[in-house]
Amino acid sequence: MVVVVPMVLLFGSLFLMLSSPGLGLASFVFLILAIFLLMLVLSYFSLGIYPVALRRRGLKTIPWGVGAFARIIVGGIAVFLAAIFGLMDRKLFAASVLLLAGLLLTVAAMYFGFAGSAGAGGKLVYGLAGIAFIALLAVIYAVLVAYSSVRLVLWPYRFVSRGEPIIEGIKNTWKMTEGKAARIFVANFGIMLAIAFASFVLMIPIFILRVVETIALALVLGFPFPVVSMILQLAVSTLMTFPMIYALSALYSRISADKAMISTEKALRISTEKA
Repeated sequence: MVVVVPMVLLFGSLFLMLSSPGLGLASFVFLILAIFLLMLVLSYFSLGIYPVALRRRGLKTIPWGVGAFARIIVGGIAVFLAAIFGLMDRKLFAASVLLLAGLLLTVAAMYFGFAGSAGAGGKLVYGLAGIAFIALLAVIYAVLVAYSSVRLVLWPYRFVSRGEPIIEGIKNTWKMTEGKAARIFVANFGIMLAIAFASFVLMIPIFILRVVETIALALVLGFPFPVVSMILQLAVSTLMTFPMIYALSALYSRISADKAMISTEKALRISTEKA
């Protein structure tokens, strides 16, 4: 039933476009709303693969529903902000702030220095030096963001398997992945590379369809809006999330098991020393 509403809006807006050209703006708004709702529905079902994948690994999961879906979305935003600003570690946070400030100051210095420099030679020197320095700062900052992102990429799996509050779960994920960033990065990179290749192969016919559809709609309706190819692209993107979720669930299962084993060994060692 949840798919019916966006699909009715979608085909209803297309019908309005074809039958009543005077309602072009209204039907266009309905079309955008329908596509947004369709993306929301597809996201709900694609993220619902998390508990399925984890249960196949023998892990218990929280019940999947709208509440869990909303918390994953909010948690994803929190993880994004934590990675962007390095919020999980004081040193990372300080480095991120300094790098961002350096980027802004360099852009400002380039603007005023470029405007105040005399002659084409001076402008060229300012421009090249500024671009080189910005590129250096951007690369360092990107490495820091990538490191934080890799450390937190398994948060959704921990949330679905344990149901922890968002902030607590993010902190625990950071602790769980300590010393395992390289392992997670290599595994994640390999998975993404394989999925990117599969997506490229599947997108070739969709791209051809989009070109044909765009030309046809431009001739019939007066503006190009390739709806069918967009829906197919959304479907392929949703389909490609399934193997990624299954693969990362296996990685989460191994890492969480390793962490549990280390914690058990540490507890046994402490109890033995006390005895």
